[in-house]
Amino acid sequence: GIAESALASGSDMLVRAREIAVQMADGSNSPADRAVAAQQIASLREALLAVAHTQGPRGYVFAGTASDTETIDAAGAYGGNGASVLVEHADGMTMATNLDGQTVFAARQYVFADLTALEQALQNDDGAGIQAAIDTVDAGHRQLVDARAELGLRLDRMTSARDIADGAATLATKHLSEER
Repeated sequence: GIAESALASGSDMLVRAREIAVQMADGSNSPADRAVAAQQIASLREALLAVAHTQGPRGYVFAGTASDTETIDAAGAYGGNGASVLVEHADGMTMATNLDGQTVFAARQYVFADLTALEQALQNDDGAGIQAAIDTVDAGHRQLVDARAELGLRLDRMTSARDIADGAATLATKHLSEER
């Protein structure tokens, strides 16, 4: 789905940020090299913010049920809510089909702050700060991968439930037609 694809892109961005951090943690890089890398991290953070603002047919996909609200505002605050979008998949049974942006981007690691910290460490030619950012960016990446896996499981469950319901309906129709 749209959200799962967005999370794949976001995950790729965090992999790239980690690669930059690992490369720049090497003491052989000049302050000018690290300044260029800081600009790359700023661009990746902006691209990840665009991922957080992904929209589908019903609005912002990571804003919970507040789908008309930007997921993350300019100050970095979560603008949505934690409510689940529920879809009925069988008689009265519902299933959550979304993950909110708070869960995706800030559950264990606040990925935007982590990228900002890496950018600042690069700008300040702070080797220890760059080294520390490797772990936080890596943890943020794992967080997005976990969120993507959870969305995939939810979609698989929805598909399975639909297939079971379709199979039961087909079987019932067959039995009714045989009784006539």
